[in-house]
Amino acid sequence: MRKRLFVWVTIFICAFVFAIPAYAIQVPVEISRRRAYPIQSDNITLVSFQATLRVRPTFTAVDTSMVIRNDGPSEASITVGIPSKYDDIVAVKQPSVIVEGQSQRLTTVRAAQNPEMPDMFLPPNWSTFTVKLAPGQSKAIKSSFTIDNKSDQTELRTIYVPLRLLSLWKGPINYIQVIADLDFYPPYVFEPNPSTMPSEYDTGGRLIWRFLDVRQAEDLQLYFYPVELAVASYLKQKAQNNTDVIDIVKSYEKMDYDDAVASIAKFLEANPSFELNNELKYLKALCHMELYQPGMAFEIFDQLQASPGFEEPLSNVIRNKIIYDRVSLLKLMGREQEILDYLKGVQPSLKNNAIFIKWVEDEIKRLSPPPPPPEELEETDETADDQTESHNSVETNDDNIEYVHILGYDVPVELVFIGILLLIIIMYMIRRRRNKRKKRYIF
Repeated sequence: MRKRLFVWVTIFICAFVFAIPAYAIQVPVEISRRRAYPIQSDNITLVSFQATLRVRPTFTAVDTSMVIRNDGPSEASITVGIPSKYDDIVAVKQPSVIVEGQSQRLTTVRAAQNPEMPDMFLPPNWSTFTVKLAPGQSKAIKSSFTIDNKSDQTELRTIYVPLRLLSLWKGPINYIQVIADLDFYPPYVFEPNPSTMPSEYDTGGRLIWRFLDVRQAEDLQLYFYPVELAVASYLKQKAQNNTDVIDIVKSYEKMDYDDAVASIAKFLEANPSFELNNELKYLKALCHMELYQPGMAFEIFDQLQASPGFEEPLSNVIRNKIIYDRVSLLKLMGREQEILDYLKGVQPSLKNNAIFIKWVEDEIKRLSPPPPPPEELEETDETADDQTESHNSVETNDDNIEYVHILGYDVPVELVFIGILLLIIIMYMIRRRRNKRKKRYIF
C-alpha cells in the first residue's frame, strides 16, 4: 500500500513540474465520448485577437475579443473551449461568452489528452460552446473570466498571456493587441523586465503590446512587485524568530503607522547594529509617507538611496521607488528645474528595469529646454553673410568712384572727368579750324 502511494505521489509531482500549462485563451476543441481535447483548426482562421487584463495584486479580470473567419468552401461548425485551470494551482473563474450579441450557454466537458499534443497540460474540464460559420463568414467572440495571480515567497507577481496557443487556429493573425491595466502602478514595479517590451506605457499603469501579421506568437510574461506587500513579507521571513520585528510588521499591516514608527525608532536605538537596520528604516519611511510626513520620509530616503537593503531584485525596485517618490513630491511643489537636475544625476546609476529607465529618459526630455531650431540658425547665418557681402560691395564701389590710380598717384575721379571733357573740346575746335581752311582753297 505504501509503495503504491509513493508511486502515485511521484507521478503527481512529475506531472506538476513538467507539464506545460494550457491557459485561458479560447482554442478549438473536439468532443469525443464526452471528453474534450484541443485540436488544430484547418479551415477557421483567427483574424484578430485582443485582450484587456485588469491586474490587481491578487487576481486579474480578463476581457477578450477575437474574430474568426470560415475560409472553407462549405458551412463549418467549430467547438471552442476555455480551460477550467491554468495549471494545478491557478483556476479560471466565472467564464462568460458572447457571440453576435447573444450570451452563449457554456457546457462543461471533462478533458482528455490529445495524443498529438502530449506536453500540453490537461485541465480537469473545458467550458465549451459552438459557433457556426457560412463560407467566408466572420464572427466576433467576446469572453470574460477571472484568474488568480501567481506569486512567490517574495510577493513577486507573475502574469502570463499564452499567445502561443493562438497557433492552434489557422493563421496568420492580422492583429494582436494585449493591454495590461495595473491600476496606476508606477513604472518602478515592473522588474524583472517583461518577456517582450510593450509598444506603449503610460503613467496610469497601462502597458500595451501590438503585433501585426503574426505567424507564430510567443507567450507574454509580465512581472511586478506590490512594494508594500513585498517589504512586509521580506521582513517577516528574515526575522522569523524576532518577535519585536514581527510585531512592528503587524502594526504596519494593520495601518497603525504611528505605533510602527515609534516601535521602529525604539528598536533601532536599542539595536543599532541589527542586520535588518536599513530595511526597518525603509519601513519607517513608508509609514511617514502614509501619514503624509514627506519631510521625515525623505530624510530617511537620503540615507538609503545608495543602499536601501533587501535582496535583488527587490532592492532595485525600492531604489527606483525612492527616486519616483521624490520626483512626485517635487512635482507637487512645482520645482521642475530641481527635478531635472536630480534625474540627470541619478540616470547613470539606473539598471535592469527598462520601463523605469525609459520613464526617466522621457521626464528628462520633457523638462529640458528645447534646442533652437537648426533651420532658423541657417537662415540667420545666410542673412548675415548677405549683409556682409553687400556692405563690402558698397565700400568697394565707393572706393572706385572717389579715386583713380594713375602713374603712382591717386587722382580724384572728378579731375579725370574734367580732363577728358577738356580734351574732347580741344579736339573738336582743332577739327573745326581745319574744315574752314579747306573751304577757302576750294572757292
